[in-house]
Amino acid sequence: MNALESFKNKVSTGASDRGCVLWAGAKTAGGYGNFRSVYAHRIAYELVHGAVPAGKLVLHHCDTRLCVNPKHLFVGTAAENTADMLMKGRGVRGRHVNAKLNQVQVLEIRSAKGTQQEIADRYGIKRQTVGMIRRRAAWGWLSDKKETSNT
Repeated sequence: MNALESFKNKVSTGASDRGCVLWAGAKTAGGYGNFRSVYAHRIAYELVHGAVPAGKLVLHHCDTRLCVNPKHLFVGTAAENTADMLMKGRGVRGRHVNAKLNQVQVLEIRSAKGTQQEIADRYGIKRQTVGMIRRRAAWGWLSDKKETSNT
C-alpha cells in the first residue's frame, strides 16, 4: 500500500455535523492527527492545495484538531494562529492557555525599566522571554495601543 492509500485509510468515513472529516489514525500529545511524524491536517491541505509556504502553518477554520477536511483548512502564520485562538475565546482571559503572562503583563514588560533579569524575576519568567517580548518574537501580534472605550 502506498503512502496516499495509507493516509486515506486513516480518515473517518462519517463526517461530523459541522462538515468536519475526522482523522482516525495516530494522534499527537496535543490532540492533532499524526501521519508519519507530520500533522495529518497539513498533509490533507497539501494534497488539495499544494505545498505550504515556508514559515507558514495550516490552521483550522472549524477549530477541530482532528479535522482533515481541506475546506476547513487555511494557511497562516504562528501569530495569526494565536490571534485566531484568542479572538475565538480559546485562550484563558486574554492569553494563550500555556502562557504564564496575560496581555496587560506583556505590555508592562515592553515598557518596564530595569535589566531583563530584574524584569524576569518580577514576573516569574526567564530573562530570554523578556527579550523575546521586547523584540516581538513572542506576543508580536499584540498591539501596544491601549483600547479606548466611548462609554
